[in-house]
Amino acid sequence: MNIPPLRGSFLPQIWRTQAWLVPGLALTPCKIGAYTFCFGNAEKGASVLRIMGLDVGEVRIGVAVSDETELIAQGVSTLHRVGWKKDLPSLLQTIREYQVGRIVVGNPISMDGTASRQANLIQDFVRRLKEATPVEVTLWDERLSSLTAEKVLIEGGMQRGKRKQVIDKLAAVIILQNYLDHQNARRARPEGP
Repeated sequence: MNIPPLRGSFLPQIWRTQAWLVPGLALTPCKIGAYTFCFGNAEKGASVLRIMGLDVGEVRIGVAVSDETELIAQGVSTLHRVGWKKDLPSLLQTIREYQVGRIVVGNPISMDGTASRQANLIQDFVRRLKEATPVEVTLWDERLSSLTAEKVLIEGGMQRGKRKQVIDKLAAVIILQNYLDHQNARRARPEGP
């Protein structure tokens, strides 16, 4: 069945905001109970959706995506934050480009398990992202991901100036890979009595 992509005025009211409308963004409609929309390229038909991992900071957002088997995370980009209205179209473009079906956002909780100041900012980011996209958004414990990323880069001999360019992307890879490993381990466990 060849369904034409929906654009602009055909989108539900909640998605018809200036921030949501990205030139060339096409959605493939899927009926699940009430109408909902799945990301995809309507011209190419159905495909496997990927998982996107985000390491959200005040200055940059590290972006990673899974492979189609949801086994391996790979770094995609580092978005330099300008403001929500300019950050959102970049994120939506990446969601569309990689056909993302779920987003995992690193949750920077403290080592003692309490919410840090940054964790409260991430909660706001996730709320706004959920309002802007139909893609499922999940928070994932990211404790020590940036520290681990920096340690890997130092051990690899990367100079400090170059580390700043890739550390957020690598942190997003670590967050997403931890999530994928956890999900795959859960699926692999035999169901008990």
